Parts: sequence; C-alpha cells; structure tokens
Amino acid sequence: MGRTATFMSSFSQMLNFMMEDIRVTRTRPIKVWFNMPLRAVLAYRFYSHIYHAWSPVLAYILHNRARCKYGVDIYPQARIGPGLCLVHLGAIVVGPGSVLGDRVTLQSCVTLGQKDQNSGEPTLGSHVYVGTGAKLLGNIHVGSGAVIGANAVVLHDVPDQHIAVGIPARCFPRQLEPAEL
Repeated sequence: MGRTATFMSSFSQMLNFMMEDIRVTRTRPIKVWFNMPLRAVLAYRFYSHIYHAWSPVLAYILHNRARCKYGVDIYPQARIGPGLCLVHLGAIVVGPGSVLGDRVTLQSCVTLGQKDQNSGEPTLGSHVYVGTGAKLLGNIHVGSGAVIGANAVVLHDVPDQHIAVGIPARCFPRQLEPAEL
C-alpha cells in the first residue's frame, strides 16, 4: 500500500509538471503533437518518472530512444522543476547531476555538465534563460532570474538577476524592464 501511494503521488506530480511544461510553451492542446521541443521535454518527464518509480533499465532504453529521435540528451537522474522550455532541438545536454528550477529556458547547443571527472554539475535557479551554445560546467550555482548569453562558458557562480557573457563568462547586473518587476 505504501509503495502504491508513493507511485500515485509521483505520477500525479509528473502530470502536473507536464501540464506546466505545456503551459509555458503556450502551445494549444491540438498542436502539442507537432511541437518537437515540447515532445522532448514530455519524453524526459516520462522516462525520468520510470527511472525513479520502476526501472532504471527501461528508463535508459527510453532515454536513448528520445536522444536519437530529438537530439536532446537529458539524463533521467537530472532534477528539473516544472516549466522547462526548450526553444529549439539539437545538441542540448543536461548531465545526471544537474538541478534546474522552475521555468528554465534552454536554447539549442547548451551543455550543463561536469568540468572534470571529480567536479559536480550546475544548479540553476528559477526563471533562468540560457542562450544558444552556452556551456555551464562544474559545481556552480546560477541564481534566479539570471541570463546566460550565447556561447558563454560559465565556470563560476552567477548571482541572482545577473547576466553572464563571454569566454570565460563575466557577470553584470541585469537591468530589469518595468514589465518584469
């Protein structure tokens, strides 16, 4: 009985996260099938649930199929909050130790992974935008509301409401628009 209750709560949590993912992309229900980046996120939600609830082996089979089909490599162990938005498909890698907050947006060719064999993986806060080709490497923390510029290589922490640009990335305070406040 205890295992069934745990499964049902994680299954309902998976469905809630999927609904938030759909809401963030502003995709009409009839068009969900044609939105390939959204389908990649929904596939991640499903095989991640399978990994934690049932079978890591089956989860890796589904993960490999999704990786080949969508060109997105999001490991089932990665902990990702609701509202993940992939803008474009292609060469997105989210390592197994990565943690992403709510409403994170990833462009194409983004890598979230280890700097070397012994380092950890990035933690991103909520409402983070990561531009095309950005690399976030090592045990770093990216604060909420941060923006990572295109092709930036982030090797150090990024504070809340800052922009990180360059190789290696340097941080600057973010100027908020009145609509964002």
